[in-house]
Amino acid sequence: MLVNDAAQLFNLPDLRFALSDYIKKMDTNNSGHVSSIGGHRFATMDSPLPFTHIEIWTRLQVQNKAYHHPHQVLPPQTVNAAPPSSTWPLGCYDTVIANTDPAKKWPFSGMTGELLTLFQLIKFDC
Repeated sequence: MLVNDAAQLFNLPDLRFALSDYIKKMDTNNSGHVSSIGGHRFATMDSPLPFTHIEIWTRLQVQNKAYHHPHQVLPPQTVNAAPPSSTWPLGCYDTVIANTDPAKKWPFSGMTGELLTLFQLIKFDC
């Protein structure tokens, strides 16, 4: 799907800017890891992207480990995303919180770090 079409379909007017900033952060640290997401945007309207199309996954399976027994792998859960429609004017999305800091290991690091390792799904009737 074209980047601009995906931005329109999912009502994400800043998708192009967010992708451009993400790629710029990947290029600046040369580690293949983005240590922080957010903050001031540096992309401009004419910021080029090295691609024109993106692949959209509307369903993804994730797996977590038990909080009190971190060696016990829990059953997989499906994360869904649906674009806005007449039924869901704002779309319908499951929430996932994921760790992006390789120095933090949940649950041992608790609620610290850039984001959390905990995959918390909030179920909607999608």
